[in-house]
Amino acid sequence: MSIAGFSGQCRFEFKISNPLEITEPLFTSSFVTSSGHYWELIFEPISQKDPEYCGLYLRAILNAEEQVSTASWKKRENITIRIFIRDVDGSRSGSRILFQSTLFPDFLSLRSLARGIISTTSTSDSLDPLDSPTSPTFLSPTINSHLLPCFSTPSAPVGNPYAFKRSELPSTIIIGAFFTEDTLTTDTVILGRPTVPYHLLKAWIAELDNKEVGDVQFSIKGRQIYARSAILKKRSKYFEQALSSEWAEKQSINDKANPNIKHFFEITDFDAETFLQMLKFLYTDQTPFEDSSTPLETALSMLTIADKYLITELRQRSKEALIQQIDDENAYDVLFSYGWQWSDVKEELMAYVISHFDVVRMTTGFKKISMSPGDYPLYTELFIEIMQSLNLTG
Repeated sequence: MSIAGFSGQCRFEFKISNPLEITEPLFTSSFVTSSGHYWELIFEPISQKDPEYCGLYLRAILNAEEQVSTASWKKRENITIRIFIRDVDGSRSGSRILFQSTLFPDFLSLRSLARGIISTTSTSDSLDPLDSPTSPTFLSPTINSHLLPCFSTPSAPVGNPYAFKRSELPSTIIIGAFFTEDTLTTDTVILGRPTVPYHLLKAWIAELDNKEVGDVQFSIKGRQIYARSAILKKRSKYFEQALSSEWAEKQSINDKANPNIKHFFEITDFDAETFLQMLKFLYTDQTPFEDSSTPLETALSMLTIADKYLITELRQRSKEALIQQIDDENAYDVLFSYGWQWSDVKEELMAYVISHFDVVRMTTGFKKISMSPGDYPLYTELFIEIMQSLNLTG
Protein backbone atom coordinates (compact mmCIF):
# COMPACT_ATOMS: atom_id res chain seq x y z
CA MET A 1 0.00 0.00 0.00
CA SER A 2 1.25 3.49 -0.82
CA ILE A 3 0.01 6.60 0.94
CA ALA A 4 0.37 10.33 0.38
CA GLY A 5 -1.01 13.32 2.25
CA PHE A 6 -1.31 17.07 1.78
CA SER A 7 -3.28 19.77 3.66
CA GLY A 8 -6.46 17.92 4.50
CA GLN A 9 -6.14 15.48 1.63
CA CYS A 10 -4.74 11.99 1.41
CA ARG A 11 -4.55 9.16 -1.09
CA PHE A 12 -4.32 5.40 -0.53
CA GLU A 13 -3.29 3.00 -3.31
CA PHE A 14 -3.11 -0.79 -3.59
CA LYS A 15 -1.36 -2.69 -6.38
CA ILE A 16 -3.07 -5.73 -7.95
CA SER A 17 -1.15 -8.06 -10.26
CA ASN A 18 -2.90 -10.24 -12.85
CA PRO A 19 -6.43 -9.03 -12.04
CA LEU A 20 -7.94 -11.31 -14.69
CA GLU A 21 -6.77 -14.34 -12.71
CA ILE A 22 -8.72 -13.25 -9.63
CA THR A 23 -12.18 -14.76 -9.35
CA GLU A 24 -13.31 -13.67 -5.87
CA PRO A 25 -13.80 -10.14 -4.48
CA LEU A 26 -10.54 -8.72 -3.14
CA PHE A 27 -10.67 -6.75 0.12
CA THR A 28 -7.81 -4.39 0.92
CA SER A 29 -6.46 -4.05 4.44
CA SER A 30 -8.29 -1.34 6.37
CA PHE A 31 -6.86 2.17 6.36
CA VAL A 32 -7.63 5.25 8.41
CA THR A 33 -7.88 8.92 7.51
CA SER A 34 -6.59 11.49 9.97
CA SER A 35 -10.06 12.20 11.33
CA GLY A 36 -10.13 8.65 12.71
CA HIS A 37 -12.44 7.20 10.05
CA TYR A 38 -11.70 3.66 8.88
CA TRP A 39 -12.23 2.37 5.33
CA GLU A 40 -11.52 -0.51 2.99
CA LEU A 41 -11.63 -0.86 -0.79
CA ILE A 42 -13.27 -3.83 -2.49
CA PHE A 43 -12.24 -4.88 -6.00
CA GLU A 44 -14.86 -7.07 -7.67
CA PRO A 45 -13.01 -8.84 -10.51
CA ILE A 46 -16.22 -10.18 -12.04
CA SER A 47 -19.16 -7.85 -11.54
CA GLN A 48 -22.36 -9.49 -10.32
CA LYS A 49 -24.25 -7.02 -12.51
CA ASP A 50 -22.35 -7.82 -15.70
CA PRO A 51 -19.53 -10.40 -15.89
CA GLU A 52 -17.87 -8.43 -18.67
CA TYR A 53 -17.03 -5.71 -16.15
CA CYS A 54 -15.15 -5.40 -12.88
CA GLY A 55 -16.44 -3.35 -9.96
CA LEU A 56 -14.84 -1.07 -7.37
CA TYR A 57 -16.37 -0.15 -4.02
CA LEU A 58 -15.49 1.69 -0.82
CA ARG A 59 -16.76 0.50 2.56
CA ALA A 60 -16.91 2.62 5.70
CA ILE A 61 -15.84 0.73 8.84
CA LEU A 62 -17.12 1.66 12.29
CA ASN A 63 -14.58 3.22 14.62
CA ALA A 64 -14.98 2.95 18.38
CA GLU A 65 -17.00 6.17 18.66
CA GLU A 66 -19.33 5.16 15.84
CA GLN A 67 -19.98 1.80 17.48
CA VAL A 68 -21.58 3.49 20.48
CA SER A 69 -23.22 6.52 18.83
CA THR A 70 -24.91 6.72 15.44
CA ALA A 71 -24.64 10.51 15.64
CA SER A 72 -20.90 10.16 15.09
CA TRP A 73 -21.57 9.16 11.47
CA LYS A 74 -22.52 12.77 10.73
CA LYS A 75 -18.81 13.64 10.85
CA ARG A 76 -18.35 11.73 7.60
CA GLU A 77 -20.43 14.41 5.86
CA ASN A 78 -17.28 16.53 5.74
CA ILE A 79 -15.51 14.06 3.46
CA THR A 80 -15.48 13.92 -0.34
CA ILE A 81 -13.90 10.82 -1.83
CA ARG A 82 -12.78 9.69 -5.26
CA ILE A 83 -12.19 5.99 -5.85
CA PHE A 84 -10.21 5.05 -8.92
CA ILE A 85 -8.45 2.39 -10.96
CA ARG A 86 -5.26 3.22 -12.84
CA ASP A 87 -2.76 1.20 -14.78
CA VAL A 88 0.99 0.93 -14.21
CA ASP A 89 3.47 1.50 -17.02
CA GLY A 90 6.62 0.64 -15.15
CA SER A 91 7.09 4.25 -14.05
CA ARG A 92 4.34 6.21 -12.33
CA SER A 93 4.79 9.01 -14.85
CA GLY A 94 3.15 6.77 -17.43
CA SER A 95 0.11 5.98 -15.33
CA ARG A 96 -3.32 6.26 -16.94
CA ILE A 97 -6.65 6.58 -15.18
CA LEU A 98 -9.00 3.77 -16.21
CA PHE A 99 -11.93 4.67 -13.97
CA GLN A 100 -12.91 7.03 -11.16
CA SER A 101 -16.06 7.76 -9.16
CA THR A 102 -16.60 10.75 -6.90
CA LEU A 103 -18.42 10.02 -3.65
CA PHE A 104 -19.95 13.17 -2.18
CA PRO A 105 -21.68 13.69 1.18
CA ASP A 106 -25.40 13.03 1.26
CA PHE A 107 -26.47 16.34 -0.23
CA LEU A 108 -27.10 14.44 -3.48
CA SER A 109 -30.81 13.68 -3.18
CA LEU A 110 -32.49 10.35 -3.75
CA ARG A 111 -34.55 12.06 -6.43
CA SER A 112 -31.37 12.84 -8.35
CA LEU A 113 -30.25 9.24 -7.99
CA ALA A 114 -33.62 8.01 -9.18
CA ARG A 115 -33.13 9.95 -12.42
CA GLY A 116 -29.90 8.05 -12.98
CA ILE A 117 -26.20 8.41 -12.27
CA ILE A 118 -24.78 11.73 -13.41
CA SER A 119 -21.77 11.14 -15.61
CA THR A 120 -19.21 13.26 -17.38
CA THR A 121 -16.43 12.51 -19.79
CA SER A 122 -13.06 14.20 -20.01
CA THR A 123 -10.09 13.93 -22.31
CA SER A 124 -7.55 15.01 -19.74
CA ASP A 125 -7.83 15.10 -16.00
CA SER A 126 -5.66 15.26 -12.90
CA LEU A 127 -6.71 12.85 -10.19
CA ASP A 128 -5.89 15.04 -7.23
CA PRO A 129 -3.88 18.04 -5.96
CA LEU A 130 -1.09 15.73 -4.80
CA ASP A 131 0.28 15.61 -8.34
CA SER A 132 3.78 17.06 -8.61
CA PRO A 133 6.96 16.45 -10.66
CA THR A 134 7.55 13.37 -8.49
CA SER A 135 3.94 12.21 -8.67
CA PRO A 136 2.18 10.50 -11.59
CA THR A 137 0.89 12.38 -14.59
CA PHE A 138 -2.64 11.12 -15.05
CA LEU A 139 -3.75 10.90 -18.67
CA SER A 140 -7.34 9.82 -19.14
CA PRO A 141 -8.69 9.55 -22.68
CA THR A 142 -12.02 8.36 -21.27
CA ILE A 143 -12.89 8.91 -17.63
CA ASN A 144 -16.34 8.06 -16.37
CA SER A 145 -16.82 10.28 -13.33
CA HIS A 146 -19.90 9.38 -11.30
CA LEU A 147 -21.53 11.22 -8.41
CA LEU A 148 -22.57 8.79 -5.69
CA PRO A 149 -23.90 9.24 -2.14
CA CYS A 150 -21.30 9.02 0.59
CA PHE A 151 -21.25 7.95 4.22
CA SER A 152 -23.17 10.14 6.67
CA THR A 153 -25.09 7.07 7.84
CA PRO A 154 -24.03 3.42 8.18
CA SER A 155 -24.38 1.73 4.81
CA ALA A 156 -23.28 -1.03 2.53
CA PRO A 157 -20.25 -0.51 0.28
CA VAL A 158 -20.62 2.34 -2.22
CA GLY A 159 -19.14 2.17 -5.69
CA ASN A 160 -19.71 1.09 -9.26
CA PRO A 161 -20.27 -2.46 -10.58
CA TYR A 162 -19.37 -1.28 -14.10
CA ALA A 163 -16.00 0.26 -13.26
CA PHE A 164 -14.05 -1.11 -16.23
CA LYS A 165 -14.29 -3.76 -18.94
CA ARG A 166 -12.42 -6.90 -17.96
CA SER A 167 -11.20 -7.45 -21.52
CA GLU A 168 -9.36 -4.12 -21.39
CA LEU A 169 -7.70 -4.57 -18.00
CA PRO A 170 -3.88 -4.36 -18.08
CA SER A 171 -1.72 -6.99 -16.40
CA THR A 172 -1.19 -4.80 -13.33
CA ILE A 173 -3.56 -2.21 -11.92
CA ILE A 174 -3.68 0.06 -8.91
CA ILE A 175 -6.91 0.72 -7.05
CA GLY A 176 -7.13 3.65 -4.71
CA ALA A 177 -9.11 6.30 -2.88
CA PHE A 178 -8.46 10.04 -2.64
CA PHE A 179 -9.95 11.84 0.37
CA THR A 180 -10.67 15.53 0.87
CA GLU A 181 -11.67 16.35 4.43
CA ASP A 182 -13.02 19.85 5.00
CA THR A 183 -12.20 19.74 8.70
CA LEU A 184 -8.49 19.13 8.19
CA THR A 185 -6.12 22.08 8.17
CA THR A 186 -2.73 20.55 8.86
CA ASP A 187 -0.48 18.48 6.64
CA THR A 188 -0.99 14.79 7.21
CA VAL A 189 0.66 11.55 6.20
CA ILE A 190 -1.28 8.45 7.16
CA LEU A 191 0.88 5.48 7.99
CA GLY A 192 0.01 1.81 7.71
CA ARG A 193 0.82 -0.79 10.35
CA PRO A 194 4.43 -0.13 11.32
CA THR A 195 6.75 -2.84 12.56
CA VAL A 196 7.43 -2.31 16.25
CA PRO A 197 11.14 -2.68 17.13
CA TYR A 198 11.84 -5.79 19.19
CA HIS A 199 13.34 -3.91 22.14
CA LEU A 200 10.20 -1.78 22.43
CA LEU A 201 7.98 -4.85 22.25
CA LYS A 202 10.02 -6.49 24.98
CA ALA A 203 9.79 -3.38 27.17
CA TRP A 204 6.02 -3.03 26.79
CA ILE A 205 5.35 -6.73 27.34
CA ALA A 206 7.34 -6.47 30.57
CA GLU A 207 4.89 -3.78 31.69
CA LEU A 208 1.91 -6.06 31.14
CA ASP A 209 0.77 -8.38 33.93
CA ASN A 210 3.27 -6.73 36.26
CA LYS A 211 1.84 -6.56 39.75
CA GLU A 212 4.39 -3.93 40.80
CA VAL A 213 3.26 -1.29 38.28
CA GLY A 214 -0.33 -2.29 37.43
CA ASP A 215 -3.24 -0.48 39.04
CA VAL A 216 -5.97 -2.64 37.47
CA GLN A 217 -6.55 -6.26 38.48
CA PHE A 218 -8.52 -8.76 36.40
CA SER A 219 -9.62 -12.03 37.96
CA ILE A 220 -10.32 -14.63 35.28
CA LYS A 221 -11.39 -18.05 36.52
CA GLY A 222 -8.83 -18.03 39.30
CA ARG A 223 -6.01 -16.34 37.39
CA GLN A 224 -5.00 -12.77 38.23
CA ILE A 225 -3.78 -10.42 35.47
CA TYR A 226 -2.54 -6.87 36.04
CA ALA A 227 -2.52 -3.86 33.74
CA ARG A 228 -2.12 -0.09 33.79
CA SER A 229 -5.28 1.99 33.56
CA ALA A 230 -3.56 4.78 31.60
CA ILE A 231 -2.85 2.40 28.71
CA LEU A 232 -6.27 0.76 28.79
CA LYS A 233 -8.09 4.10 28.70
CA LYS A 234 -6.05 5.33 25.74
CA ARG A 235 -6.61 2.21 23.67
CA SER A 236 -10.22 1.20 24.40
CA LYS A 237 -13.40 3.27 24.59
CA TYR A 238 -14.84 0.64 26.88
CA PHE A 239 -12.04 0.97 29.42
CA GLU A 240 -11.98 4.74 29.03
CA GLN A 241 -15.53 4.80 30.35
CA ALA A 242 -15.17 1.93 32.80
CA LEU A 243 -12.09 3.33 34.51
CA SER A 244 -13.38 6.89 34.65
CA SER A 245 -16.72 6.20 36.34
CA GLU A 246 -18.70 3.67 38.31
CA TRP A 247 -19.20 0.61 36.13
CA ALA A 248 -21.17 -2.57 36.57
CA GLU A 249 -18.22 -4.89 35.97
CA LYS A 250 -15.72 -2.82 37.93
CA GLN A 251 -15.16 -2.80 41.65
CA SER A 252 -13.02 -0.26 43.46
CA ILE A 253 -10.91 -2.01 46.06
CA ASN A 254 -8.53 -1.22 48.86
CA ASP A 255 -5.97 -4.02 48.90
CA LYS A 256 -3.54 -3.42 51.75
CA ALA A 257 -1.26 -6.16 50.41
CA ASN A 258 -0.97 -4.31 47.09
CA PRO A 259 -1.84 -0.61 47.44
CA ASN A 260 -1.21 -0.06 43.70
CA ILE A 261 -4.49 -1.76 42.75
CA LYS A 262 -7.29 0.78 42.31
CA HIS A 263 -9.70 -1.14 40.09
CA PHE A 264 -10.86 -4.74 40.05
CA PHE A 265 -12.76 -6.66 37.34
CA GLU A 266 -14.19 -10.16 37.57
CA ILE A 267 -14.14 -11.60 34.02
CA THR A 268 -16.47 -14.53 33.40
CA ASP A 269 -17.11 -14.50 29.64
CA PHE A 270 -13.54 -15.00 28.34
CA ASP A 271 -10.71 -17.34 29.23
CA ALA A 272 -7.45 -15.96 30.60
CA GLU A 273 -5.42 -16.58 27.42
CA THR A 274 -7.88 -14.72 25.18
CA PHE A 275 -8.06 -11.82 27.62
CA LEU A 276 -4.28 -11.65 27.89
CA GLN A 277 -3.93 -11.62 24.09
CA MET A 278 -6.35 -8.70 23.96
CA LEU A 279 -4.29 -6.83 26.55
CA LYS A 280 -1.11 -7.59 24.58
CA PHE A 281 -2.68 -5.91 21.57
CA LEU A 282 -3.52 -2.84 23.64
CA TYR A 283 0.07 -2.69 24.87
CA THR A 284 1.99 -3.64 21.72
CA ASP A 285 -0.38 -3.55 18.71
CA GLN A 286 0.54 -7.19 18.03
CA THR A 287 -1.96 -9.93 17.18
CA PRO A 288 -1.69 -13.69 17.86
CA PHE A 289 -2.95 -14.98 14.51
CA GLU A 290 0.36 -15.79 12.84
CA ASP A 291 1.60 -17.97 15.71
CA SER A 292 -1.67 -19.73 16.46
CA SER A 293 -2.05 -23.47 15.87
CA THR A 294 -5.83 -22.91 15.58
CA PRO A 295 -6.07 -19.65 13.58
CA LEU A 296 -9.82 -19.83 12.92
CA GLU A 297 -10.70 -20.30 16.59
CA THR A 298 -8.20 -17.61 17.59
CA ALA A 299 -9.67 -15.14 15.10
CA LEU A 300 -13.17 -15.86 16.42
CA SER A 301 -12.21 -15.35 20.06
CA MET A 302 -10.33 -12.13 19.29
CA LEU A 303 -13.20 -10.79 17.17
CA THR A 304 -15.61 -11.48 20.03
CA ILE A 305 -13.49 -9.81 22.68
CA ALA A 306 -12.62 -6.84 20.44
CA ASP A 307 -16.34 -6.33 19.85
CA LYS A 308 -17.09 -6.21 23.56
CA TYR A 309 -14.26 -3.88 24.50
CA LEU A 310 -14.73 -1.56 21.49
CA ILE A 311 -11.25 -2.05 20.03
CA THR A 312 -11.82 -1.15 16.39
CA GLU A 313 -8.44 -2.03 14.92
CA LEU A 314 -8.27 -5.39 16.68
CA ARG A 315 -11.79 -6.15 15.51
CA GLN A 316 -10.91 -5.40 11.89
CA ARG A 317 -7.73 -7.47 11.99
CA SER A 318 -9.62 -10.33 13.64
CA LYS A 319 -12.28 -10.20 10.96
CA GLU A 320 -9.61 -10.26 8.24
CA ALA A 321 -7.91 -13.22 9.91
CA LEU A 322 -11.20 -15.09 10.20
CA ILE A 323 -12.17 -14.52 6.55
CA GLN A 324 -8.72 -15.68 5.42
CA GLN A 325 -9.39 -19.06 7.05
CA ILE A 326 -12.67 -19.63 5.24
CA ASP A 327 -12.77 -22.42 2.66
CA ASP A 328 -15.31 -24.73 1.03
CA GLU A 329 -15.26 -27.13 3.99
CA ASN A 330 -15.88 -24.68 6.81
CA ALA A 331 -17.75 -21.70 5.28
CA TYR A 332 -21.26 -23.10 5.87
CA ASP A 333 -20.47 -24.25 9.40
CA VAL A 334 -18.91 -20.93 10.39
CA LEU A 335 -21.85 -18.97 8.95
CA PHE A 336 -24.55 -21.00 10.71
CA SER A 337 -22.65 -21.54 13.98
CA TYR A 338 -21.60 -17.98 14.80
CA GLY A 339 -20.76 -15.90 11.71
CA TRP A 340 -24.33 -14.56 11.53
CA GLN A 341 -23.77 -12.58 14.75
CA TRP A 342 -21.81 -9.84 12.93
CA SER A 343 -23.46 -8.29 9.89
CA ASP A 344 -20.20 -7.58 8.06
CA VAL A 345 -18.86 -11.10 8.68
CA LYS A 346 -22.21 -12.62 7.71
CA GLU A 347 -22.20 -10.66 4.45
CA GLU A 348 -18.82 -12.04 3.39
CA LEU A 349 -19.63 -15.59 4.48
CA MET A 350 -22.93 -15.44 2.60
CA ALA A 351 -21.17 -14.28 -0.55
CA TYR A 352 -18.67 -17.13 -0.26
CA VAL A 353 -21.31 -19.82 0.36
CA ILE A 354 -23.48 -18.62 -2.52
CA SER A 355 -20.62 -18.41 -5.01
CA HIS A 356 -19.30 -21.87 -3.99
CA PHE A 357 -22.64 -23.51 -3.28
CA ASP A 358 -22.22 -26.46 -5.65
CA VAL A 359 -19.18 -27.53 -3.64
CA VAL A 360 -20.33 -26.35 -0.20
CA ARG A 361 -23.55 -28.41 -0.31
CA MET A 362 -21.49 -31.59 -0.60
CA THR A 363 -19.41 -30.92 2.52
CA THR A 364 -19.68 -32.62 5.91
CA GLY A 365 -20.58 -29.31 7.55
CA PHE A 366 -23.54 -28.76 5.24
CA LYS A 367 -24.88 -32.26 5.85
CA LYS A 368 -24.42 -32.00 9.62
CA ILE A 369 -26.29 -28.70 9.83
CA SER A 370 -29.07 -29.91 7.51
CA MET A 371 -29.66 -32.95 9.75
CA SER A 372 -29.88 -30.88 12.97
CA PRO A 373 -31.31 -27.46 12.01
CA GLY A 374 -32.72 -26.94 15.50
CA ASP A 375 -29.19 -26.61 16.87
CA TYR A 376 -28.66 -23.40 14.88
CA PRO A 377 -30.64 -20.32 16.02
CA LEU A 378 -30.94 -18.64 12.62
CA TYR A 379 -31.05 -21.74 10.44
CA THR A 380 -34.37 -20.97 8.73
CA GLU A 381 -33.60 -17.31 8.02
CA LEU A 382 -30.11 -18.01 6.70
CA PHE A 383 -31.17 -20.96 4.57
CA ILE A 384 -34.03 -19.01 2.98
CA GLU A 385 -31.69 -16.10 2.25
CA ILE A 386 -29.24 -18.43 0.53
CA MET A 387 -31.97 -20.10 -1.50
CA GLN A 388 -33.41 -16.76 -2.57
CA SER A 389 -29.99 -15.61 -3.69
CA LEU A 390 -29.61 -18.79 -5.71
CA ASN A 391 -33.10 -18.32 -7.18
CA LEU A 392 -34.08 -21.79 -6.01
CA THR A 393 -37.15 -20.97 -3.94
CA GLY A 394 -39.42 -20.32 -6.89
